[in-house]
Amino acid sequence: MRLSDLLVEKKNREPTGMSSVDTLLENIGSNFPEKFDNLPVSISSSEWEILESPTRLARSFEFDNFKKLKYFINELISYQELKNHHSLININSNIITIETYTHDVNNVTNLDISLSKFCDEVYDDTRFFSK
Repeated sequence: MRLSDLLVEKKNREPTGMSSVDTLLENIGSNFPEKFDNLPVSISSSEWEILESPTRLARSFEFDNFKKLKYFINELISYQELKNHHSLININSNIITIETYTHDVNNVTNLDISLSKFCDEVYDDTRFFSK
């Protein structure tokens, strides 16, 4: 299951069967005022997946040069230090794989969703780098 599959309007969301994840997604949806419910906004596809045992978010990022990879890693490490929330980072040649979950609860929390969004934003930033 992908994160983007979970972040849909309440009426279209299928329960995951994991009460903690379902509660988290319900809380995310309730943080927005009702006046924003009908905006013409669609959620773009995400490459993040939900893995089990423990439940965690995971995604691989591929880079076409070392400069982009280094920038991504530096930004991610700085963000993790700032938030005091750290993920597993696996570097294999030009591919970085991130796995994140909140260790205290052995599950995905808002901290992990924020970290995944941050990773996506930084990765998108790298497309503006020159080769």
